[in-house]
Order: sequence, then structure tokens, then C-alpha cells
Amino acid sequence: MIQLLFQAITRPARGSGALTALFWSGAAAASFLIIQFAGARYYSFSQSRNPHTPITFLLILGVLGAAGTVVFSFINDTDLQLFLGMTCGALLWTALGEIPEQSGWYSPSSRRALVFFLCLFLVWLLVAFVFTQVPMAITGCLAYIAWVWGLHQGRTRVLSRWGALSLASTLLLIFLGMLAGGAVVLGAFVGTPFSGTSAGLAFAVTAWNAMEVIWEQEMAQGPWRKNQKTM
Repeated sequence: MIQLLFQAITRPARGSGALTALFWSGAAAASFLIIQFAGARYYSFSQSRNPHTPITFLLILGVLGAAGTVVFSFINDTDLQLFLGMTCGALLWTALGEIPEQSGWYSPSSRRALVFFLCLFLVWLLVAFVFTQVPMAITGCLAYIAWVWGLHQGRTRVLSRWGALSLASTLLLIFLGMLAGGAVVLGAFVGTPFSGTSAGLAFAVTAWNAMEVIWEQEMAQGPWRKNQKTM
């Protein structure tokens, strides 16, 4: 979101580019959500048959995410680096965040989880705005994890403190909707395929967090088997 905001400030809007960006926003959002749904289903199916599924997924996704971040750092196109870095960040977040949480290995509502997020966010700020010589693939990876974990931390704390039926939770869902829509608008305003793809990814991640509030409160069944938590 911050990257898109800077692009929107420094670049003029372009009509034909806006349509292209909107197309890539839709494609990126649809691809992300389809992968998330399919991954959750497959993870649930595998876990029901093999108790070692969490460890297996953690290792595979973690290695792919870390190795990809390093390899993509040598690509010359910085925009492509950033996007691929965010993709690797998605793999790392799934491996180190989603799977351990759903397996009960750590609590996202603990103070230690919040402190670790704040440290990660500080590292991303330093890499993005101070140590700018760091490859954009690493910046994108850190940005994705910080963005998703920040949304996750906020959602977890609002629900645990005020409950799902409170005004605070309603405002949280409205805020998530505003972020999702704002990302698409910013991506279209910048008017490049990269901005559209990034906007679509930001939209999908934010929308997924809003849907997780609904699923966690059992207002609707999630994309996994009933009474079984997964990715």
C-alpha cells in the first residue's frame, strides 16, 4: 500500500494504463484467492491422512520462499523483483505464520508475537527507506510478511478484546474494506501492470483477512473441513 501510494504521488494518472492496471488487479486477486482456497482444501485433506503434514508443508514452503527471495534478488527489473519478493513472502508467511498458528505452536495474541511483529516492521522500514541498496526482492518479502502479520495482529486483538459483535469489530471490517478498495484505486491511478498486480494482491490479502473474521466466528464455513483449522 505504501509503495503504491508513493507511485501515485510521483506519477501522473493514465487513462489507458488505468484499465490495464484494473485488469491485472482482478487477475492477481482472483489468482491469490483461488490458490488460498485450493491450498486450504489440499492442506486439510493431507492433514487428515498424514499427521506429519504441518512439518512437511512448513519445510517445503519455507525453503521455496527463502531460496526464491535470494535467487530473485539478482533479477535486473526492480519492479519484477518486488513482485516476486512479495510472492516469496507469501510462501514464508504460510510456512512460519499460518501453519504454526493453526497447529497450536504459538499464539498470535501473545505479547511476544506483537513484539516480534514490531521488530519486523522496523526492519522493513529501515530496508525500504534507509538501506535502499538492499535488493527489492528482500524488501518485497519483508513488506508482505509485515503487511499480513500487521492485519493479523490487529484482527486478533480486536476480536479477543471486544468480541465479534462489537462496534470495534464492525469498524475493523469497514476499515479492511476501505483498505482493499483503496489499494485497487491506487493501483489504477498509477496505471502500470505492476501497480495493478500489487494492488490486486493487497486487495486479496485484505479481503482474505476480513473473510477470516467471518470464518473464525462461525458466521460461515471456511474453505476447510468443519471444526478443523488449517492454513
